[in-house]
Amino acid sequence: MARQEADISALTTPRTQRQQALALRAEFKIPTRTFTTGPAIMPWGDSMILPKPETATRLVFANVNGLGSTGPEQLCILDAFRALDPSIIRITETQLDTTKYETTTRPFLRHVKSLWQHNNTLLANRKETFANSWKPGGVAQIVVGGSKIRLRKADPYPSGMGRWVSHTLVGTNDIPFTIITSYRVSQSNPLAVGALTAAQQQWRHLARHNQPNPAPRTHFISDIIKQLQRNHHDIYLMGDLNESEGAAPIQRIYNECNLVSVFHPQPEEAPHGPTYIPAGTSPDHHACTPRIHQYILSRGIITNGPPSDHLTMFANLSTKGVFGNATTDPTALPGRVLNSKSPKKVDTYVAYLSATMTNHQLFSRMERLSARCARQGDALPGDARLFQTIDAEHTRLRHAAEKRCGQLSYGHPLSPELRSAGENIRYLKRQRQEAYLRRAMETPEARARTNTLLVQLQTELKGAWKRMKNTQTKAGELRSRSNTERKSVRAPTPS
Repeated sequence: MARQEADISALTTPRTQRQQALALRAEFKIPTRTFTTGPAIMPWGDSMILPKPETATRLVFANVNGLGSTGPEQLCILDAFRALDPSIIRITETQLDTTKYETTTRPFLRHVKSLWQHNNTLLANRKETFANSWKPGGVAQIVVGGSKIRLRKADPYPSGMGRWVSHTLVGTNDIPFTIITSYRVSQSNPLAVGALTAAQQQWRHLARHNQPNPAPRTHFISDIIKQLQRNHHDIYLMGDLNESEGAAPIQRIYNECNLVSVFHPQPEEAPHGPTYIPAGTSPDHHACTPRIHQYILSRGIITNGPPSDHLTMFANLSTKGVFGNATTDPTALPGRVLNSKSPKKVDTYVAYLSATMTNHQLFSRMERLSARCARQGDALPGDARLFQTIDAEHTRLRHAAEKRCGQLSYGHPLSPELRSAGENIRYLKRQRQEAYLRRAMETPEARARTNTLLVQLQTELKGAWKRMKNTQTKAGELRSRSNTERKSVRAPTPS
């Protein structure tokens, strides 16, 4: 069978072809990465069938070396993933500053939504604000389409270091199946590299939390093992671990967590080339528990390009084997709920939603779909598509119901006093964060002065929060007075 012909060039586009990224690198004096010349890495393993077989759950991974800071660039990369017909997308080195929700995270989530209406997206990076949307490191994982029906838990791993994210799905016999995407920095000595690198970011985090040996690579191994051993789940771990499979730290993960390699060549196969020729190692690893391993239908490396550690890899799992009949009923209840303590708002929400769902015959359509799935003993592909159509309509009606019982003050401008109090808090937080960053790289004398400044900023911040709370208690009065003053200024002068 011919190998897939999808255009995946966007997943391996060199950073040197992205003009905006080059400008950022020049601004921060970060050298552009280059690779040693050598033979191209040829596709290896099984052929990828497009479209994806109905019986398979497809996991696609790529180290994209930056999702880009512009909408067209992100859409280009996401559309390249969509061409591979994935069930779960796993990305490392996103290089997005996820602390900027409105300007970075939210636009990316909208791009994902434009391509996959049903998705659950997790983004993670070090909780440290940069000057713009670019920040080294970071991981992302996206569950799309029918796979979202099986989702039980989405865990962004709130450690503040952005090393991995995970989704837990409902597997056979209700056994949880956790899929993890992780990234381990490549530098063994963080102090020998730039201050903006992911290695230095994690080193600062560990040092700030008084770790005696703040070595990011060492801590990653022990922390990921604790994470994997925490629950008795089936596991599929994708790790951009920047070390060969035979290295002691990687073997420690495999042995202590009972994992087996997914991409280790079988005896009848030719050994696949390393994904990073200059280092002579294969830093990208796929491993899973033995039960999941027996249901791997196919796996392979599909990129045909220059030596790089940014190759696209995939694995097809048997949907029936991994998940059985667990939660394949497409009428499973959605997770969106109304959070309100006002009985009046709840009554308004329920009354409007019930009426509109009845008018659109959603109840009867869902009952017919559920009965058909029960007769068949499983959900067929056509049933899943019908559920997605009903669910999209249901979501639209719930959004409309939420607007019916929204806050009466929605859309009103803040009073100048409240806006000023909020801006003061944001300014002090920014000053404190900059002081923390300076302290990690200062001499002992300068660090002592910075510590004094931090104590002063903390005191000022407490006072700012008190002023904010006092202002909030008078928010209605202040807003009314501000609106009155605004109207009096706009009032025409009597002739």
